[in-house]
Amino acid sequence: MSDGFSPEQLLQLEAIVEKGVRKGFADAGLRIDDGADTDEARRDFSFLRTIRRTLGGWATSLGWFIILSVLGTVVWLITQGLNLWKGQ
Repeated sequence: MSDGFSPEQLLQLEAIVEKGVRKGFADAGLRIDDGADTDEARRDFSFLRTIRRTLGGWATSLGWFIILSVLGTVVWLITQGLNLWKGQ
């Protein structure tokens, strides 16, 4: 019994894995047969990353705006309550 794979087995395994990965990408709609297709896929993923980062930044800003609005409203209500209490 051998502890490792023979060079021929490694080549066969590499070919099987490569074929499986290419088939998986093709099933997902990603063509990587040609260098131009690979570059196109990279640009697509870069575009998606840019959108994700932009939306993430907007979501963070919107979250802080909501938190600060709620806190500002609470402070305003407390101030109005204290002014009303002082006036009586």
